[in-house]
Amino acid sequence: MRDTGNGGKPSLAVLPFLNLTNDPNQEVYCAGLTDELISALAGVPTVDVVARSSAFQFKDQSIDVRTVGNELGVDLILEGSVKMEGDETRITAQLATVSDGFALWANSYNRAGEPGAGSVTQAQIAQKIVHALPLTPAVGR
Repeated sequence: MRDTGNGGKPSLAVLPFLNLTNDPNQEVYCAGLTDELISALAGVPTVDVVARSSAFQFKDQSIDVRTVGNELGVDLILEGSVKMEGDETRITAQLATVSDGFALWANSYNRAGEPGAGSVTQAQIAQKIVHALPLTPAVGR
């Protein structure tokens, strides 16, 4: 982990989650999930999180996490995708270390659709991801 002068806490950027559907309307869901993750992670005292506006400059770009991480000055990158088919949603998230580009953690989440519950589902998924992430000051060392 690089010395960021932040008390040894790892720093992290959440990249905009990719929309793997053919429906451009699902971009709103992807952005909402990304926002929920940034908000939830900002409340974790063991990590510093890059602001949304800084991370969203990389939306729809396929750039190596090492390059993105170095540009943003972070230790970790959280990225993922959303695929919706019918009333099923599959969300995949991956935490990678900027120093070597390797995946540190990854998981997939499947949800059955509930009419009108999109924001609740986003918040629930964001909390599941945040609680599963290995975020301690030793990450990246």
